[in-house]
Amino acid sequence: MERVGRQGVRSTTAALAHLPRFALLAFVLLAFVLLAAGCARAVEGTAQPADSTASSPVPARPSSARPVPSAVVAAPRQADAVPPCSVATQQQVLDAFGALAGVPTSTGRGGSGCVWPLASGPGDGFLVGYGRSYAEVVGEHPAATGAFAADSDGNSTWLWCERADTHVYCGAAVAIGAERTFVTGLVRTQGPAVSRSSVLGELEALTVPLLRTLPAG
Repeated sequence: MERVGRQGVRSTTAALAHLPRFALLAFVLLAFVLLAAGCARAVEGTAQPADSTASSPVPARPSSARPVPSAVVAAPRQADAVPPCSVATQQQVLDAFGALAGVPTSTGRGGSGCVWPLASGPGDGFLVGYGRSYAEVVGEHPAATGAFAADSDGNSTWLWCERADTHVYCGAAVAIGAERTFVTGLVRTQGPAVSRSSVLGELEALTVPLLRTLPAG
């Protein structure tokens, strides 16, 4: 993906410690990624922007928000034509993110997403699915703390990251039609080698190859 600008990020996520490990992973991924794509409801709690300190406040959306950029869709793709858990092969996920901690599981409203649990740390995982319009995704992540626009094979893409508890969460939404996006997300346990940039790099490296497997719209 080619970065074309820097914008803000704002969203709502939470980690619920009483849930089983996989249930927690699926819940947080859905809240973080599919919420941004308009496919899930918000959950209690507020995440901090990635690479910020816990004491740093999240800037509020300004009263005169910038207009949401129009989506460019040079190569339309069909949403929902390929089930989310069939978009990526196991080998692709292994090559991109390392060992798995379980099997992929369809989740979200109407099976709109698929979670691949990763063995790199408790709660780590990769999500792929379909969301609503690009404008709605950008609206959920306004210009505030670091989200930015990119280009994926000529299609507008919105990328963002946040940090909640011990994890870094990054998401990407690629416009594939007037009202739909192709959405990916990656959660990594924080550590010396894990940062916003590293997680985004991993996510971007697989998002475009997967986008290319979707049928033309």
